Amino acid sequence: MEMEAVVKNMARDHGIKIKNAVDLRALAEQLDLARYDLNKVAITVLRKHVDVVRPEKKVEWYDDYWKRWSRKLTTEKVRFATVDAYLCLLVGSGMYDVTVHGDDEAKAKKKNMEKAKKTKK
Repeated sequence: MEMEAVVKNMARDHGIKIKNAVDLRALAEQLDLARYDLNKVAITVLRKHVDVVRPEKKVEWYDDYWKRWSRKLTTEKVRFATVDAYLCLLVGSGMYDVTVHGDDEAKAKKKNMEKAKKTKK
């Protein structure tokens, strides 16, 4: 989303230069993905279930005593902070393949995504 601004900010703030940035919003709108949750988007785009393990209990980010930010980094906190980001990476990569590469596999993925969209209506 708003990739031009993201590219400029990454270069300015972090010195990271991104070549060939692609905004996948048009494809997402075309496939009407806004009405899905992240898991359904992943299944629609990747055409398979991605098994992600989310924390089972609430993740506590603050210490109980003063409600200050807890500096203790637990496995649950790391899992909570990264699992959806990783799934977004997989979805974005799948959409990128469809829109940019145009190879036979990508064309098949795009056709499958469009077919899935039609069957959902």
